[in-house]
Amino acid sequence: MSGHALSQTELIQAHAVPLDLQRSIPKVLVPNLEEQSTLRTMAAWRAAGWSLKRIADELNASGRKSKLGRQWQCGNVDSVLKSRHTARLLVGFACVAFL
Repeated sequence: MSGHALSQTELIQAHAVPLDLQRSIPKVLVPNLEEQSTLRTMAAWRAAGWSLKRIADELNASGRKSKLGRQWQCGNVDSVLKSRHTARLLVGFACVAFL
């Protein structure tokens, strides 16, 4: 499979989903430890006062790519940090990080 999230079309093709069930395909998030580590690092840098540009530049300099395998940009960093999925991941991390 691909290294990015599958679209609904890709899911349908991969699983030969009948037409009447295509709209009811749930999105399932599968834990990806490397991505989670990057998200936590990004959040820590932002909490330390780093600008979105500085975070994007550091991610690119370290060779980390976005989920779609592209270079990071300020807008991507901002979107990821504001994502409800990221927030959910970071809530659990914050509880552990400050124990």
